[in-house]
Amino acid sequence: MKSGAYQISGAMDAIEQARKTAKDMAERETGNTKKALLAIAKNLDGAGVALSEYSNDPPPFAEFKTEFAAQDDRRLKAIDACGDVLDNLNDTQDIVAALLKSNPPEPEKTQLDNASSDLDGCIGAVEDSIKAMGGKVD
Repeated sequence: MKSGAYQISGAMDAIEQARKTAKDMAERETGNTKKALLAIAKNLDGAGVALSEYSNDPPPFAEFKTEFAAQDDRRLKAIDACGDVLDNLNDTQDIVAALLKSNPPEPEKTQLDNASSDLDGCIGAVEDSIKAMGGKVD
């Protein structure tokens, strides 16, 4: 649980950075590109909110043992939340890929490439969170 909470915290940091990048890019764009970037930022915001409940360290081990059933239920809910966030992040990555296929000019292309890499990092961090809590990544 402690390792999972640590991984979730790291995933939230990566998600927040990617959200800021998308929002900053949206401020300089117009039309459908702006809408897509705002959708990306919104998806990432939702992902961060969904994980926030599970980023705190579990109680000390003695307390954890006395509340084992409740703590295990929390672990399972955290795994489910991470799975939902993973789906969200993959959908968000699809939006970025579609923007990249539209052959945007520089510097937008580089920024989108960077956003795609950031999302890959977010996806990896969430997958690590699931594994750290004993879950399986599909």
